[in-house]
Amino acid sequence: MLLITSRGAGRWVIPKGWIEDGASAAQAAAQEAFEEAGITGLIDETPLGSFEYSKRLGSGAKKLAVVEVFALRVEKQRKRWPERAERRFKWMDVPSALNLLEYPGMAALFQTLVEIHGNVRNYTYLNGALGGADLAGI
Repeated sequence: MLLITSRGAGRWVIPKGWIEDGASAAQAAAQEAFEEAGITGLIDETPLGSFEYSKRLGSGAKKLAVVEVFALRVEKQRKRWPERAERRFKWMDVPSALNLLEYPGMAALFQTLVEIHGNVRNYTYLNGALGGADLAGI
């Protein structure tokens, strides 16, 4: 499974971002996967589940973000992508990923992916929709 680092603190996370007008949560997730990690592939339109976290906005204010998580079957990772210079990426097994992630609700979602898809080496999790107001993710 693929994890990337956040731009600010450099924490290991799954790709996520805002949902653009007219896009579904799954489409936003796939777009963020490309922009943040350079990956393309087939996204499952059905979310695996969701989790919440406190999102710090540019103003410094915090906002509760609800994130829908989607699975993406990775077909290709490009050599160049928009945020390549701003992030690191790492392919790893699920137990290793669980040790690096901070979000409490993620363990159950990873287990769901394993149950549905079996071997997850060629999958990444995408936060599909940061909700509440305006966030989206993969």
